Amino acid sequence: MLSPQFRKMSISVILVALAFSDNILILMLPFNKGFVRKILGVDIRALSSAGCKLFFFMFRSSKMTSSWFVVFLCLEKFVAVWFPLKTKFICTKRNAYIGLVLVYIFLFSFNGAWTFASRLANGACIPHYPEPAYLAEIFVVLGILFYCIIPICLLMIFTPLTCYKLFQRVKLQRTLGSGSQKISEEVRKTTIMLLSVSIAYMVLVAPITVAHIVFYLQGLNIFEATQPGMVIYREIAQILEQLNYSINFFLYVICSKSFRDRVILVLTCKKQPIVTYQSQFKTRESTIWDTNEASRISSTNSLDGGAVNNFDLARVYDDC
Repeated sequence: MLSPQFRKMSISVILVALAFSDNILILMLPFNKGFVRKILGVDIRALSSAGCKLFFFMFRSSKMTSSWFVVFLCLEKFVAVWFPLKTKFICTKRNAYIGLVLVYIFLFSFNGAWTFASRLANGACIPHYPEPAYLAEIFVVLGILFYCIIPICLLMIFTPLTCYKLFQRVKLQRTLGSGSQKISEEVRKTTIMLLSVSIAYMVLVAPITVAHIVFYLQGLNIFEATQPGMVIYREIAQILEQLNYSINFFLYVICSKSFRDRVILVLTCKKQPIVTYQSQFKTRESTIWDTNEASRISSTNSLDGGAVNNFDLARVYDDC
């Protein structure tokens, strides 16, 4: 993402932030496991009151920011498909940075205030201390909304709309006689990617969200419960949650040839070939998109009666 090929793309900023949140969360999850604490011989979370609060502040913030970064990626695809002529004005690195900063400020403030509920009790770090009861309940409900419910609702709205527009464009191309097997394949991959990310998020994150709600309503600590049924459900739900954070990044890059080519270059330690604009437009070997030229081509097509240019459409699907 930091290579010259991708650093100018607004989506690279979001993907880096997504990977950062996911990796932090994956590294922190083991410390909530009882067997890990037994192996270490100490509960790192309970070393101090400040450490307990900091641990769950980072834990909750990583979860919530990851969810919202997935939504950002979905929204960027939505804008690229529905408003291709405005993409270069909306999907910019500046706007991406602004969005990330706003998310960080809001969620860090919320989770910072929520640290009142993380306390040490009898040598254990309690993430959801039930006092004061009304305030603790409000923060749990808001946390679930910010972490899961609102992102899922947004994904359920924008993902179908994006897929619908993709199919409409393919249908228009075929009607105008400008259809391309290459673009149809890219549409299929993009649609599968969008659907898989949304479905994966809902299926893999929903169980742990339900677990948090059920455990809290019963007055239990999800990480300290010892009842066999609850332990089994908790372990399965956490495995699914970890799987979600492990595959988020790859689900977005697996369908993009430009990302795959970059991974091959990194793994094989090869130098990136120098690509000229001439080869870019004639052979499409490069994945670096000159947004100004693409916009000009799209504008020309719209003046000619709305015909969709193969090059422009392919770039929107693959790189925006």
